[in-house]
Amino acid sequence: MNIKVFGATITDSNKADYLLSMLRINIADALIYIDIQENKTLYKIEVNRDITEVVHGLFSTQGLFVKEYK
Repeated sequence: MNIKVFGATITDSNKADYLLSMLRINIADALIYIDIQENKTLYKIEVNRDITEVVHGLFSTQGLFVKEYK
């Protein structure tokens, strides 16, 4: 499995949890972990396919910018 890490500036834990739920629904074949830090939230996703567009789409519908870390 490949590990993809995406980060966003989310300070509200409810919104971070909501996005985690949406990611788990839309990428059901992945293992998804969340790491809430002081000024950003990281989503670590283990999956065997390209999910970049799905992640960007979910975040943009919430008005958030997401960055993929390599």
